[in-house]
This record gives sequence, structure tokens and C-alpha cells, in this order.
Amino acid sequence: MTENPQGPIVLGWGEMEEGEFELLPRGPHAANIFEVELRDSQSSPYPYLNVDFKLQDEPYQNRHAWSIWSLHPKALPYGVKRYCARLGIELPTSQTVNSYSEFAQWLIPQLLGKPCVVVIGHEEYEGRTRERVNDVLPAGSQVSKPAQPSLI
Repeated sequence: MTENPQGPIVLGWGEMEEGEFELLPRGPHAANIFEVELRDSQSSPYPYLNVDFKLQDEPYQNRHAWSIWSLHPKALPYGVKRYCARLGIELPTSQTVNSYSEFAQWLIPQLLGKPCVVVIGHEEYEGRTRERVNDVLPAGSQVSKPAQPSLI
């Protein structure tokens, strides 16, 4: 929908201040997997899954955090395999697919909507502190929150 049925849209840019989200606090947050997208890597011939988590805990409900799950063969045991096991997704003993797209089409529907706990950390990137998903745990996992803020 590109047209506004109520008429013209007034965007008062001059009256607006720039907005910036407050960093999510470090530590565990209840979440659901909201969206997963297969993307090409700029630094590797292997693509990755961009996993979008939608937080469920107040006051951060509906905020998002993202994680990159590499499909590089050497990274699979530390990302996709580990996280699938934690989320209760059974991977076959052996699987042959014709493309990463075919694999993503098989896996993504199983990930969508999965409840979990994401462990948020902070990292410095291009001179700014930003959030990072450090770990993905089964839903209901109890993890103690860090006592003091610090980078990863």
C-alpha cells in the first residue's frame, strides 16, 4: 500500500529529533525466532542464515536481536547444529541437498516461531557499542544476569 486512504501524509522532519534505541541489557532474554533469511556472505563463498529474534520479556517485548549462523562447513557444528539441538530440531544423521537454498527451505520453517532464550552481549563496532546475540538456549533456560556492564 503506497497511498494513504485518509489523504496527504504530513512528515514534520524539522520538528523531529533523531531517535536511537537504547541498548538491550546484557544477559538472557525470552524470545521467539521471528524471521530467518538466507544471505550471501561478503567475506566467504558460503552463505549464512540471518536469524531475527523477537523478544518476549517486558519491558523489551517486540524488540529484535539478530544472529548470523554461518553455513561454512567448519562452522556448522558450532552454530546451526548446536542451536538446532537446543531448540529441539532433529537434524538427520546425513543429509544431501543440491543447494544452500534447498537446505534453507527445509530448515527455516522448522525454526520460525521457536521459543528460546537469547543471551545478549555488547560489542564495539565502528566506534559504537551495539548488541550481539552471544548464545541461543532452550526456552525456559535460567541464566544469571551479569552483575556489572562490560563489553562481551
